[in-house]
Amino acid sequence: MDKTSYEALEIENKKLKDELEARLRLFDILTDAVDDVIYIIDPDSIIIEINKKVEDYGYKMADLRGKSFLDFVPDQYKDAARQVIVERREKIKEIEDGTRKQFSQSIELPFINKSNKRIEIQASGRAFIADFKVQTIRIHKGPPIKKNHIYTIGIARDITDKKRLDEQIKTSLKEKEILLQEIHHRVKNNMQVINSLLKLQANTIDDDQIKQILNDSQSRLYAMSAVHESLHGSENLSNIDFKTYLSKVTASIFQTYSVTSDKVKLNTSIDEIPISINQVSPLGLIINELISNSLKYAFPEEKTGKITVRMKKLDNELELVVMDDGVGIPAELDWKNISSLGLKLVRTLVENQLDGIIEMERKKGTKFVIKFNLES
Repeated sequence: MDKTSYEALEIENKKLKDELEARLRLFDILTDAVDDVIYIIDPDSIIIEINKKVEDYGYKMADLRGKSFLDFVPDQYKDAARQVIVERREKIKEIEDGTRKQFSQSIELPFINKSNKRIEIQASGRAFIADFKVQTIRIHKGPPIKKNHIYTIGIARDITDKKRLDEQIKTSLKEKEILLQEIHHRVKNNMQVINSLLKLQANTIDDDQIKQILNDSQSRLYAMSAVHESLHGSENLSNIDFKTYLSKVTASIFQTYSVTSDKVKLNTSIDEIPISINQVSPLGLIINELISNSLKYAFPEEKTGKITVRMKKLDNELELVVMDDGVGIPAELDWKNISSLGLKLVRTLVENQLDGIIEMERKKGTKFVIKFNLES
């Protein structure tokens, strides 16, 4: 090689070296600007390289290079960290065998913090919680990495404040749930007291019409209080198990009007549908009114029969059917303009509270079909 060619080669090598150094400086600038700790560890969990962000936690970059990852995990969490390392080594074998190219892991571990600038939440007062997201791959070349070795490139993000905030939110939600449970409990108790007072009052009255009005009021009141009874102690305070709720309401109605199953049988078919509290209250009152009317008027004297309550979901719509096989409503009676408070209440609740429609049939008794959209 002549002198001119040698000098040209030297110039080219220097150019490549300068370019490489410039790229490394740029890489250092980029990694140091990131608000996370970025590191590389070898298969034995020895730290090969780490960025400047680690200095925020009281370390110098040189202090960590060549040290084991486990050295910086608090003693009480070392077993968990070792388990993660064992799992990583098993995956590394698959990379070595050629059955896997790479794999990723994500773990949360406390990490020893030497800085006094931070407020810590760990009992030791010496750790912060880091979310480690790592990817293990085969790296072919590049200092200080050995050729064709398998390394893990990781990002550690401090989530101490996030975890603290999460705990505060959980505590706050728990307090609100307890408060709501207490409110439902008190409302239920207050309604039961009012119900008992109405019952006592009814027992002192001889006028059958007034007594009937008080019995109707008791039945309506229980339909409302049963909502709060179902919610008290429930894990879900936004939706109600309607089948369980309905069984309570219907049992109360039969008891209020002193009707046994020997005279009138109740058949129910209710789909497993979670219904919001906003829709349960009007639904309970509607069913209460329709069943009460059947018990009062559909089976006069010694007539026996049955009442059927069905509710099923049709796409995003609910269909409620309440029917009996009693004497039926007279054909000449316009039920939509009847003076009965119960049927007026039913129509108002369906149209104004549920934004639905209601139709009535007079074949072999009385059948009410109500359709409304399920509240999301």
